[in-house]
Amino acid sequence: MQANEHPVNFVRRVFSLVFEGDSLSKAVRGVRDFFAFDFVLDSDGRSLNRSDFEATLLAQRSRNPKYPPRFPVEDAKVSWKVPWPEYSPVPFVAPSVLAAERSDTNPNGWADSPRPNLAELKHRLSCEGPLFFDADQRPVNPRGRTGVCGRGMLGKWGPNRAADPIVTRWKPGDKRKLQIVAIQRGDTGVWALPGGMVDAGEVVSVTVRREFAEEAGNMASDAERAAFNAAVDELFATA
Repeated sequence: MQANEHPVNFVRRVFSLVFEGDSLSKAVRGVRDFFAFDFVLDSDGRSLNRSDFEATLLAQRSRNPKYPPRFPVEDAKVSWKVPWPEYSPVPFVAPSVLAAERSDTNPNGWADSPRPNLAELKHRLSCEGPLFFDADQRPVNPRGRTGVCGRGMLGKWGPNRAADPIVTRWKPGDKRKLQIVAIQRGDTGVWALPGGMVDAGEVVSVTVRREFAEEAGNMASDAERAAFNAAVDELFATA
């Protein structure tokens, strides 16, 4: 960011460098979710206030086709501060999470057990602040009601930590344009940074390398994959 530059102009300038033409609006829609600014830009580059964006974002995130139909939640009732005794969220835990739950018969499972371990949750810190729980002592979404309860497609109760590396380069032959590595998600079709969840006991620097190689290196050609892996080794050599 340049001296005295407004954040809105900074984001618009950076995205103008990274993407060209119609790709700009697609990039803003796909990547804006990663930034916790007090403003966001819509597909036309116009500023939206935070409350309007968060309501839109909640609606977008509810469209994941792997989730069941949710209990309808009006925008005015998203906040937990609004009393709503009739609220009855739909319970959901993905089959892949159920199959990976840690238990006596599956001690190496990457997912938590069906009941939250309150003693363990005390050590799971969140940038959203302290954890809040429902009547069944299950952590709730800190951003508000979503119409569903349970872990969904996430393995852990409470915070689920992820690592998403931002890998850039100057466009070959044109130092005026900055390029960024992005992937298109297979489940929702949105564009995102390559990344994924931090495994238990895993160092974050290991996570970013592993996830980047897995998500950005999905290539059919053995030669291309070998060249890509060599570049990844060099890229993350000092991570």
